[in-house]
Amino acid sequence: TEIYTLSLHDALPICLISQFTNDIFERQMIETQMAVKAKQVNELENQAEHLKQMDPDKGEEIVAKKSVVETRFDKLKAPLEARKKQLEKKKEAYQFRRDVEDEKLWIAEKMPQATSNELGNSLYNVHILKKKNESLKKETDHHEPRINTIISNGQKLINEGHEDAGEFGRLIDELKERWSELKAAVDERKGRLLQSEKAQQYLFDASEAEAWMSEQEYANQHYNSLR
Repeated sequence: TEIYTLSLHDALPICLISQFTNDIFERQMIETQMAVKAKQVNELENQAEHLKQMDPDKGEEIVAKKSVVETRFDKLKAPLEARKKQLEKKKEAYQFRRDVEDEKLWIAEKMPQATSNELGNSLYNVHILKKKNESLKKETDHHEPRINTIISNGQKLINEGHEDAGEFGRLIDELKERWSELKAAVDERKGRLLQSEKAQQYLFDASEAEAWMSEQEYANQHYNSLR
């Protein structure tokens, strides 16, 4: 089985990471500006009510001005919210790519143990290797929901019609393939260790039998020498 080695920065170029950082800053700036302007509009509304009471003759002018400000703010909210949602989608796409690369690294770290040809040269060693492989099996079983979540996140982006849907589909297929290879390698190693255990058990039993027979032969010889 092929052993995969890669780095996150190889898969995600510096320019992409830098762009993502800029997008995060822009999204935070939009959120801050929206909050500040919403507060200002709310304060203007409160001031307008107070000014109408203080100067009733200018009531209509104040109301008209307040309406203009509110209308302009509402018009600005829509494109700002759209930009915010667009940045959120870019964040989801970046996170998906990063998660896939992280999982490929995780799988690559586990593959050497799963594909090891070390099967033990004694019954004791085989039992130790079996326990290690059982631990790896439990670890992969526990990790599988994480893999499924990442695949689901990528599929969601595809279903929403993301412009990089083709790339995401390839990443999902690649992750599924490598995950399947790891699970298959763990199961295959379990089978090979079972066969090794049977062989070592046979050798152990044979050695025990030979030792017993040697003891009996010595005892018989000793008994015959005393007759």
